Amino acid sequence: GLPADFFVRTPAIQELATQACATGTRFWWEPPKPGEVAEFDRLIACGQISACYNLIEHLAFRFRRQKYEIDPAQRAVFDRACRHWEQLKQDPYVLLERRKNSAAAGAAR
Repeated sequence: GLPADFFVRTPAIQELATQACATGTRFWWEPPKPGEVAEFDRLIACGQISACYNLIEHLAFRFRRQKYEIDPAQRAVFDRACRHWEQLKQDPYVLLERRKNSAAAGAAR
């Protein structure tokens, strides 16, 4: 199983979630001020964290209930999500930045 403290929310994740929850409905997004994270980026990062958390929780539940061998493809997804979760605990924007960098590299080709 997972360590008891695996899903502990870091202060950075908690702050991001609080900011994302406080974001009201928008028809347009204002550009961020220098040194600030764009509101839309906060929402995306918070969604990535939620998706990662829920995927791990769902697969862990399935693995506990499964009486037979665990599907290797599901295990690979679980392991990758766990690695992402550890990275997100360190930097809640890591997956967003990785996606942005990948998109920028693709556009430069």
